[in-house]
Amino acid sequence: MTGSRRGAPGATEDVTFELSGIGYAFPPGHRIRLALSCAHRPWIWPQPDSSFGFTVDPCGSALELPVRARAVAPPLTSDEPEQYGPLGVAHPATLDEPRPERLAVRDVAKGDRRPEADPRCGGTRMYPDGLEFTEDALETYTVREDDPLPARSRSDWPIRQHRPELAWDTTIRTRSETACTAEHSLTLNRVICTDSAEVVFHRAREKRIPRTAS
Repeated sequence: MTGSRRGAPGATEDVTFELSGIGYAFPPGHRIRLALSCAHRPWIWPQPDSSFGFTVDPCGSALELPVRARAVAPPLTSDEPEQYGPLGVAHPATLDEPRPERLAVRDVAKGDRRPEADPRCGGTRMYPDGLEFTEDALETYTVREDDPLPARSRSDWPIRQHRPELAWDTTIRTRSETACTAEHSLTLNRVICTDSAEVVFHRAREKRIPRTAS
């Protein structure tokens, strides 16, 4: 479902939408669970009205899935993928405590919930030619329990490329933030590039996009 629509309060509407394509073999006795929601951050942003929602009529609803008949259709086969041999990349050990891949933070006083996600980008990699490549990322999603408007999303992503024998040390840091008001969606993107400790490039862009869902 790529859009959203709000009808008259209390009205009944028929809605049909396609799901993303996927293939799966269900073992005998397994069942399918279908979950529907009026918000799914960061893909579907909360509506300004916290009472926004819907009720599904189970008797008037249906899930249609295509079925591939094994007895009729030929089996699916594919050749082995072609790939190069390993590059001999080394991953140096570190004494730092690994950051949790998933962390849920709750501010009881403000009523904020902030899930944090570490995409596990791989840390530092050392290549045979001497290049040291370090990548990190942290994604945070903040939402307030009693008010959807202060919801925010933020992604911090630094990348460092280092060649000790060439005195080459460059870093790119990006930050992307998304927030909203009742009338607009707000985005802020920032990139900072440094050569050693010197900033050689810095740009920030902010955009206000009218909220058209109604």
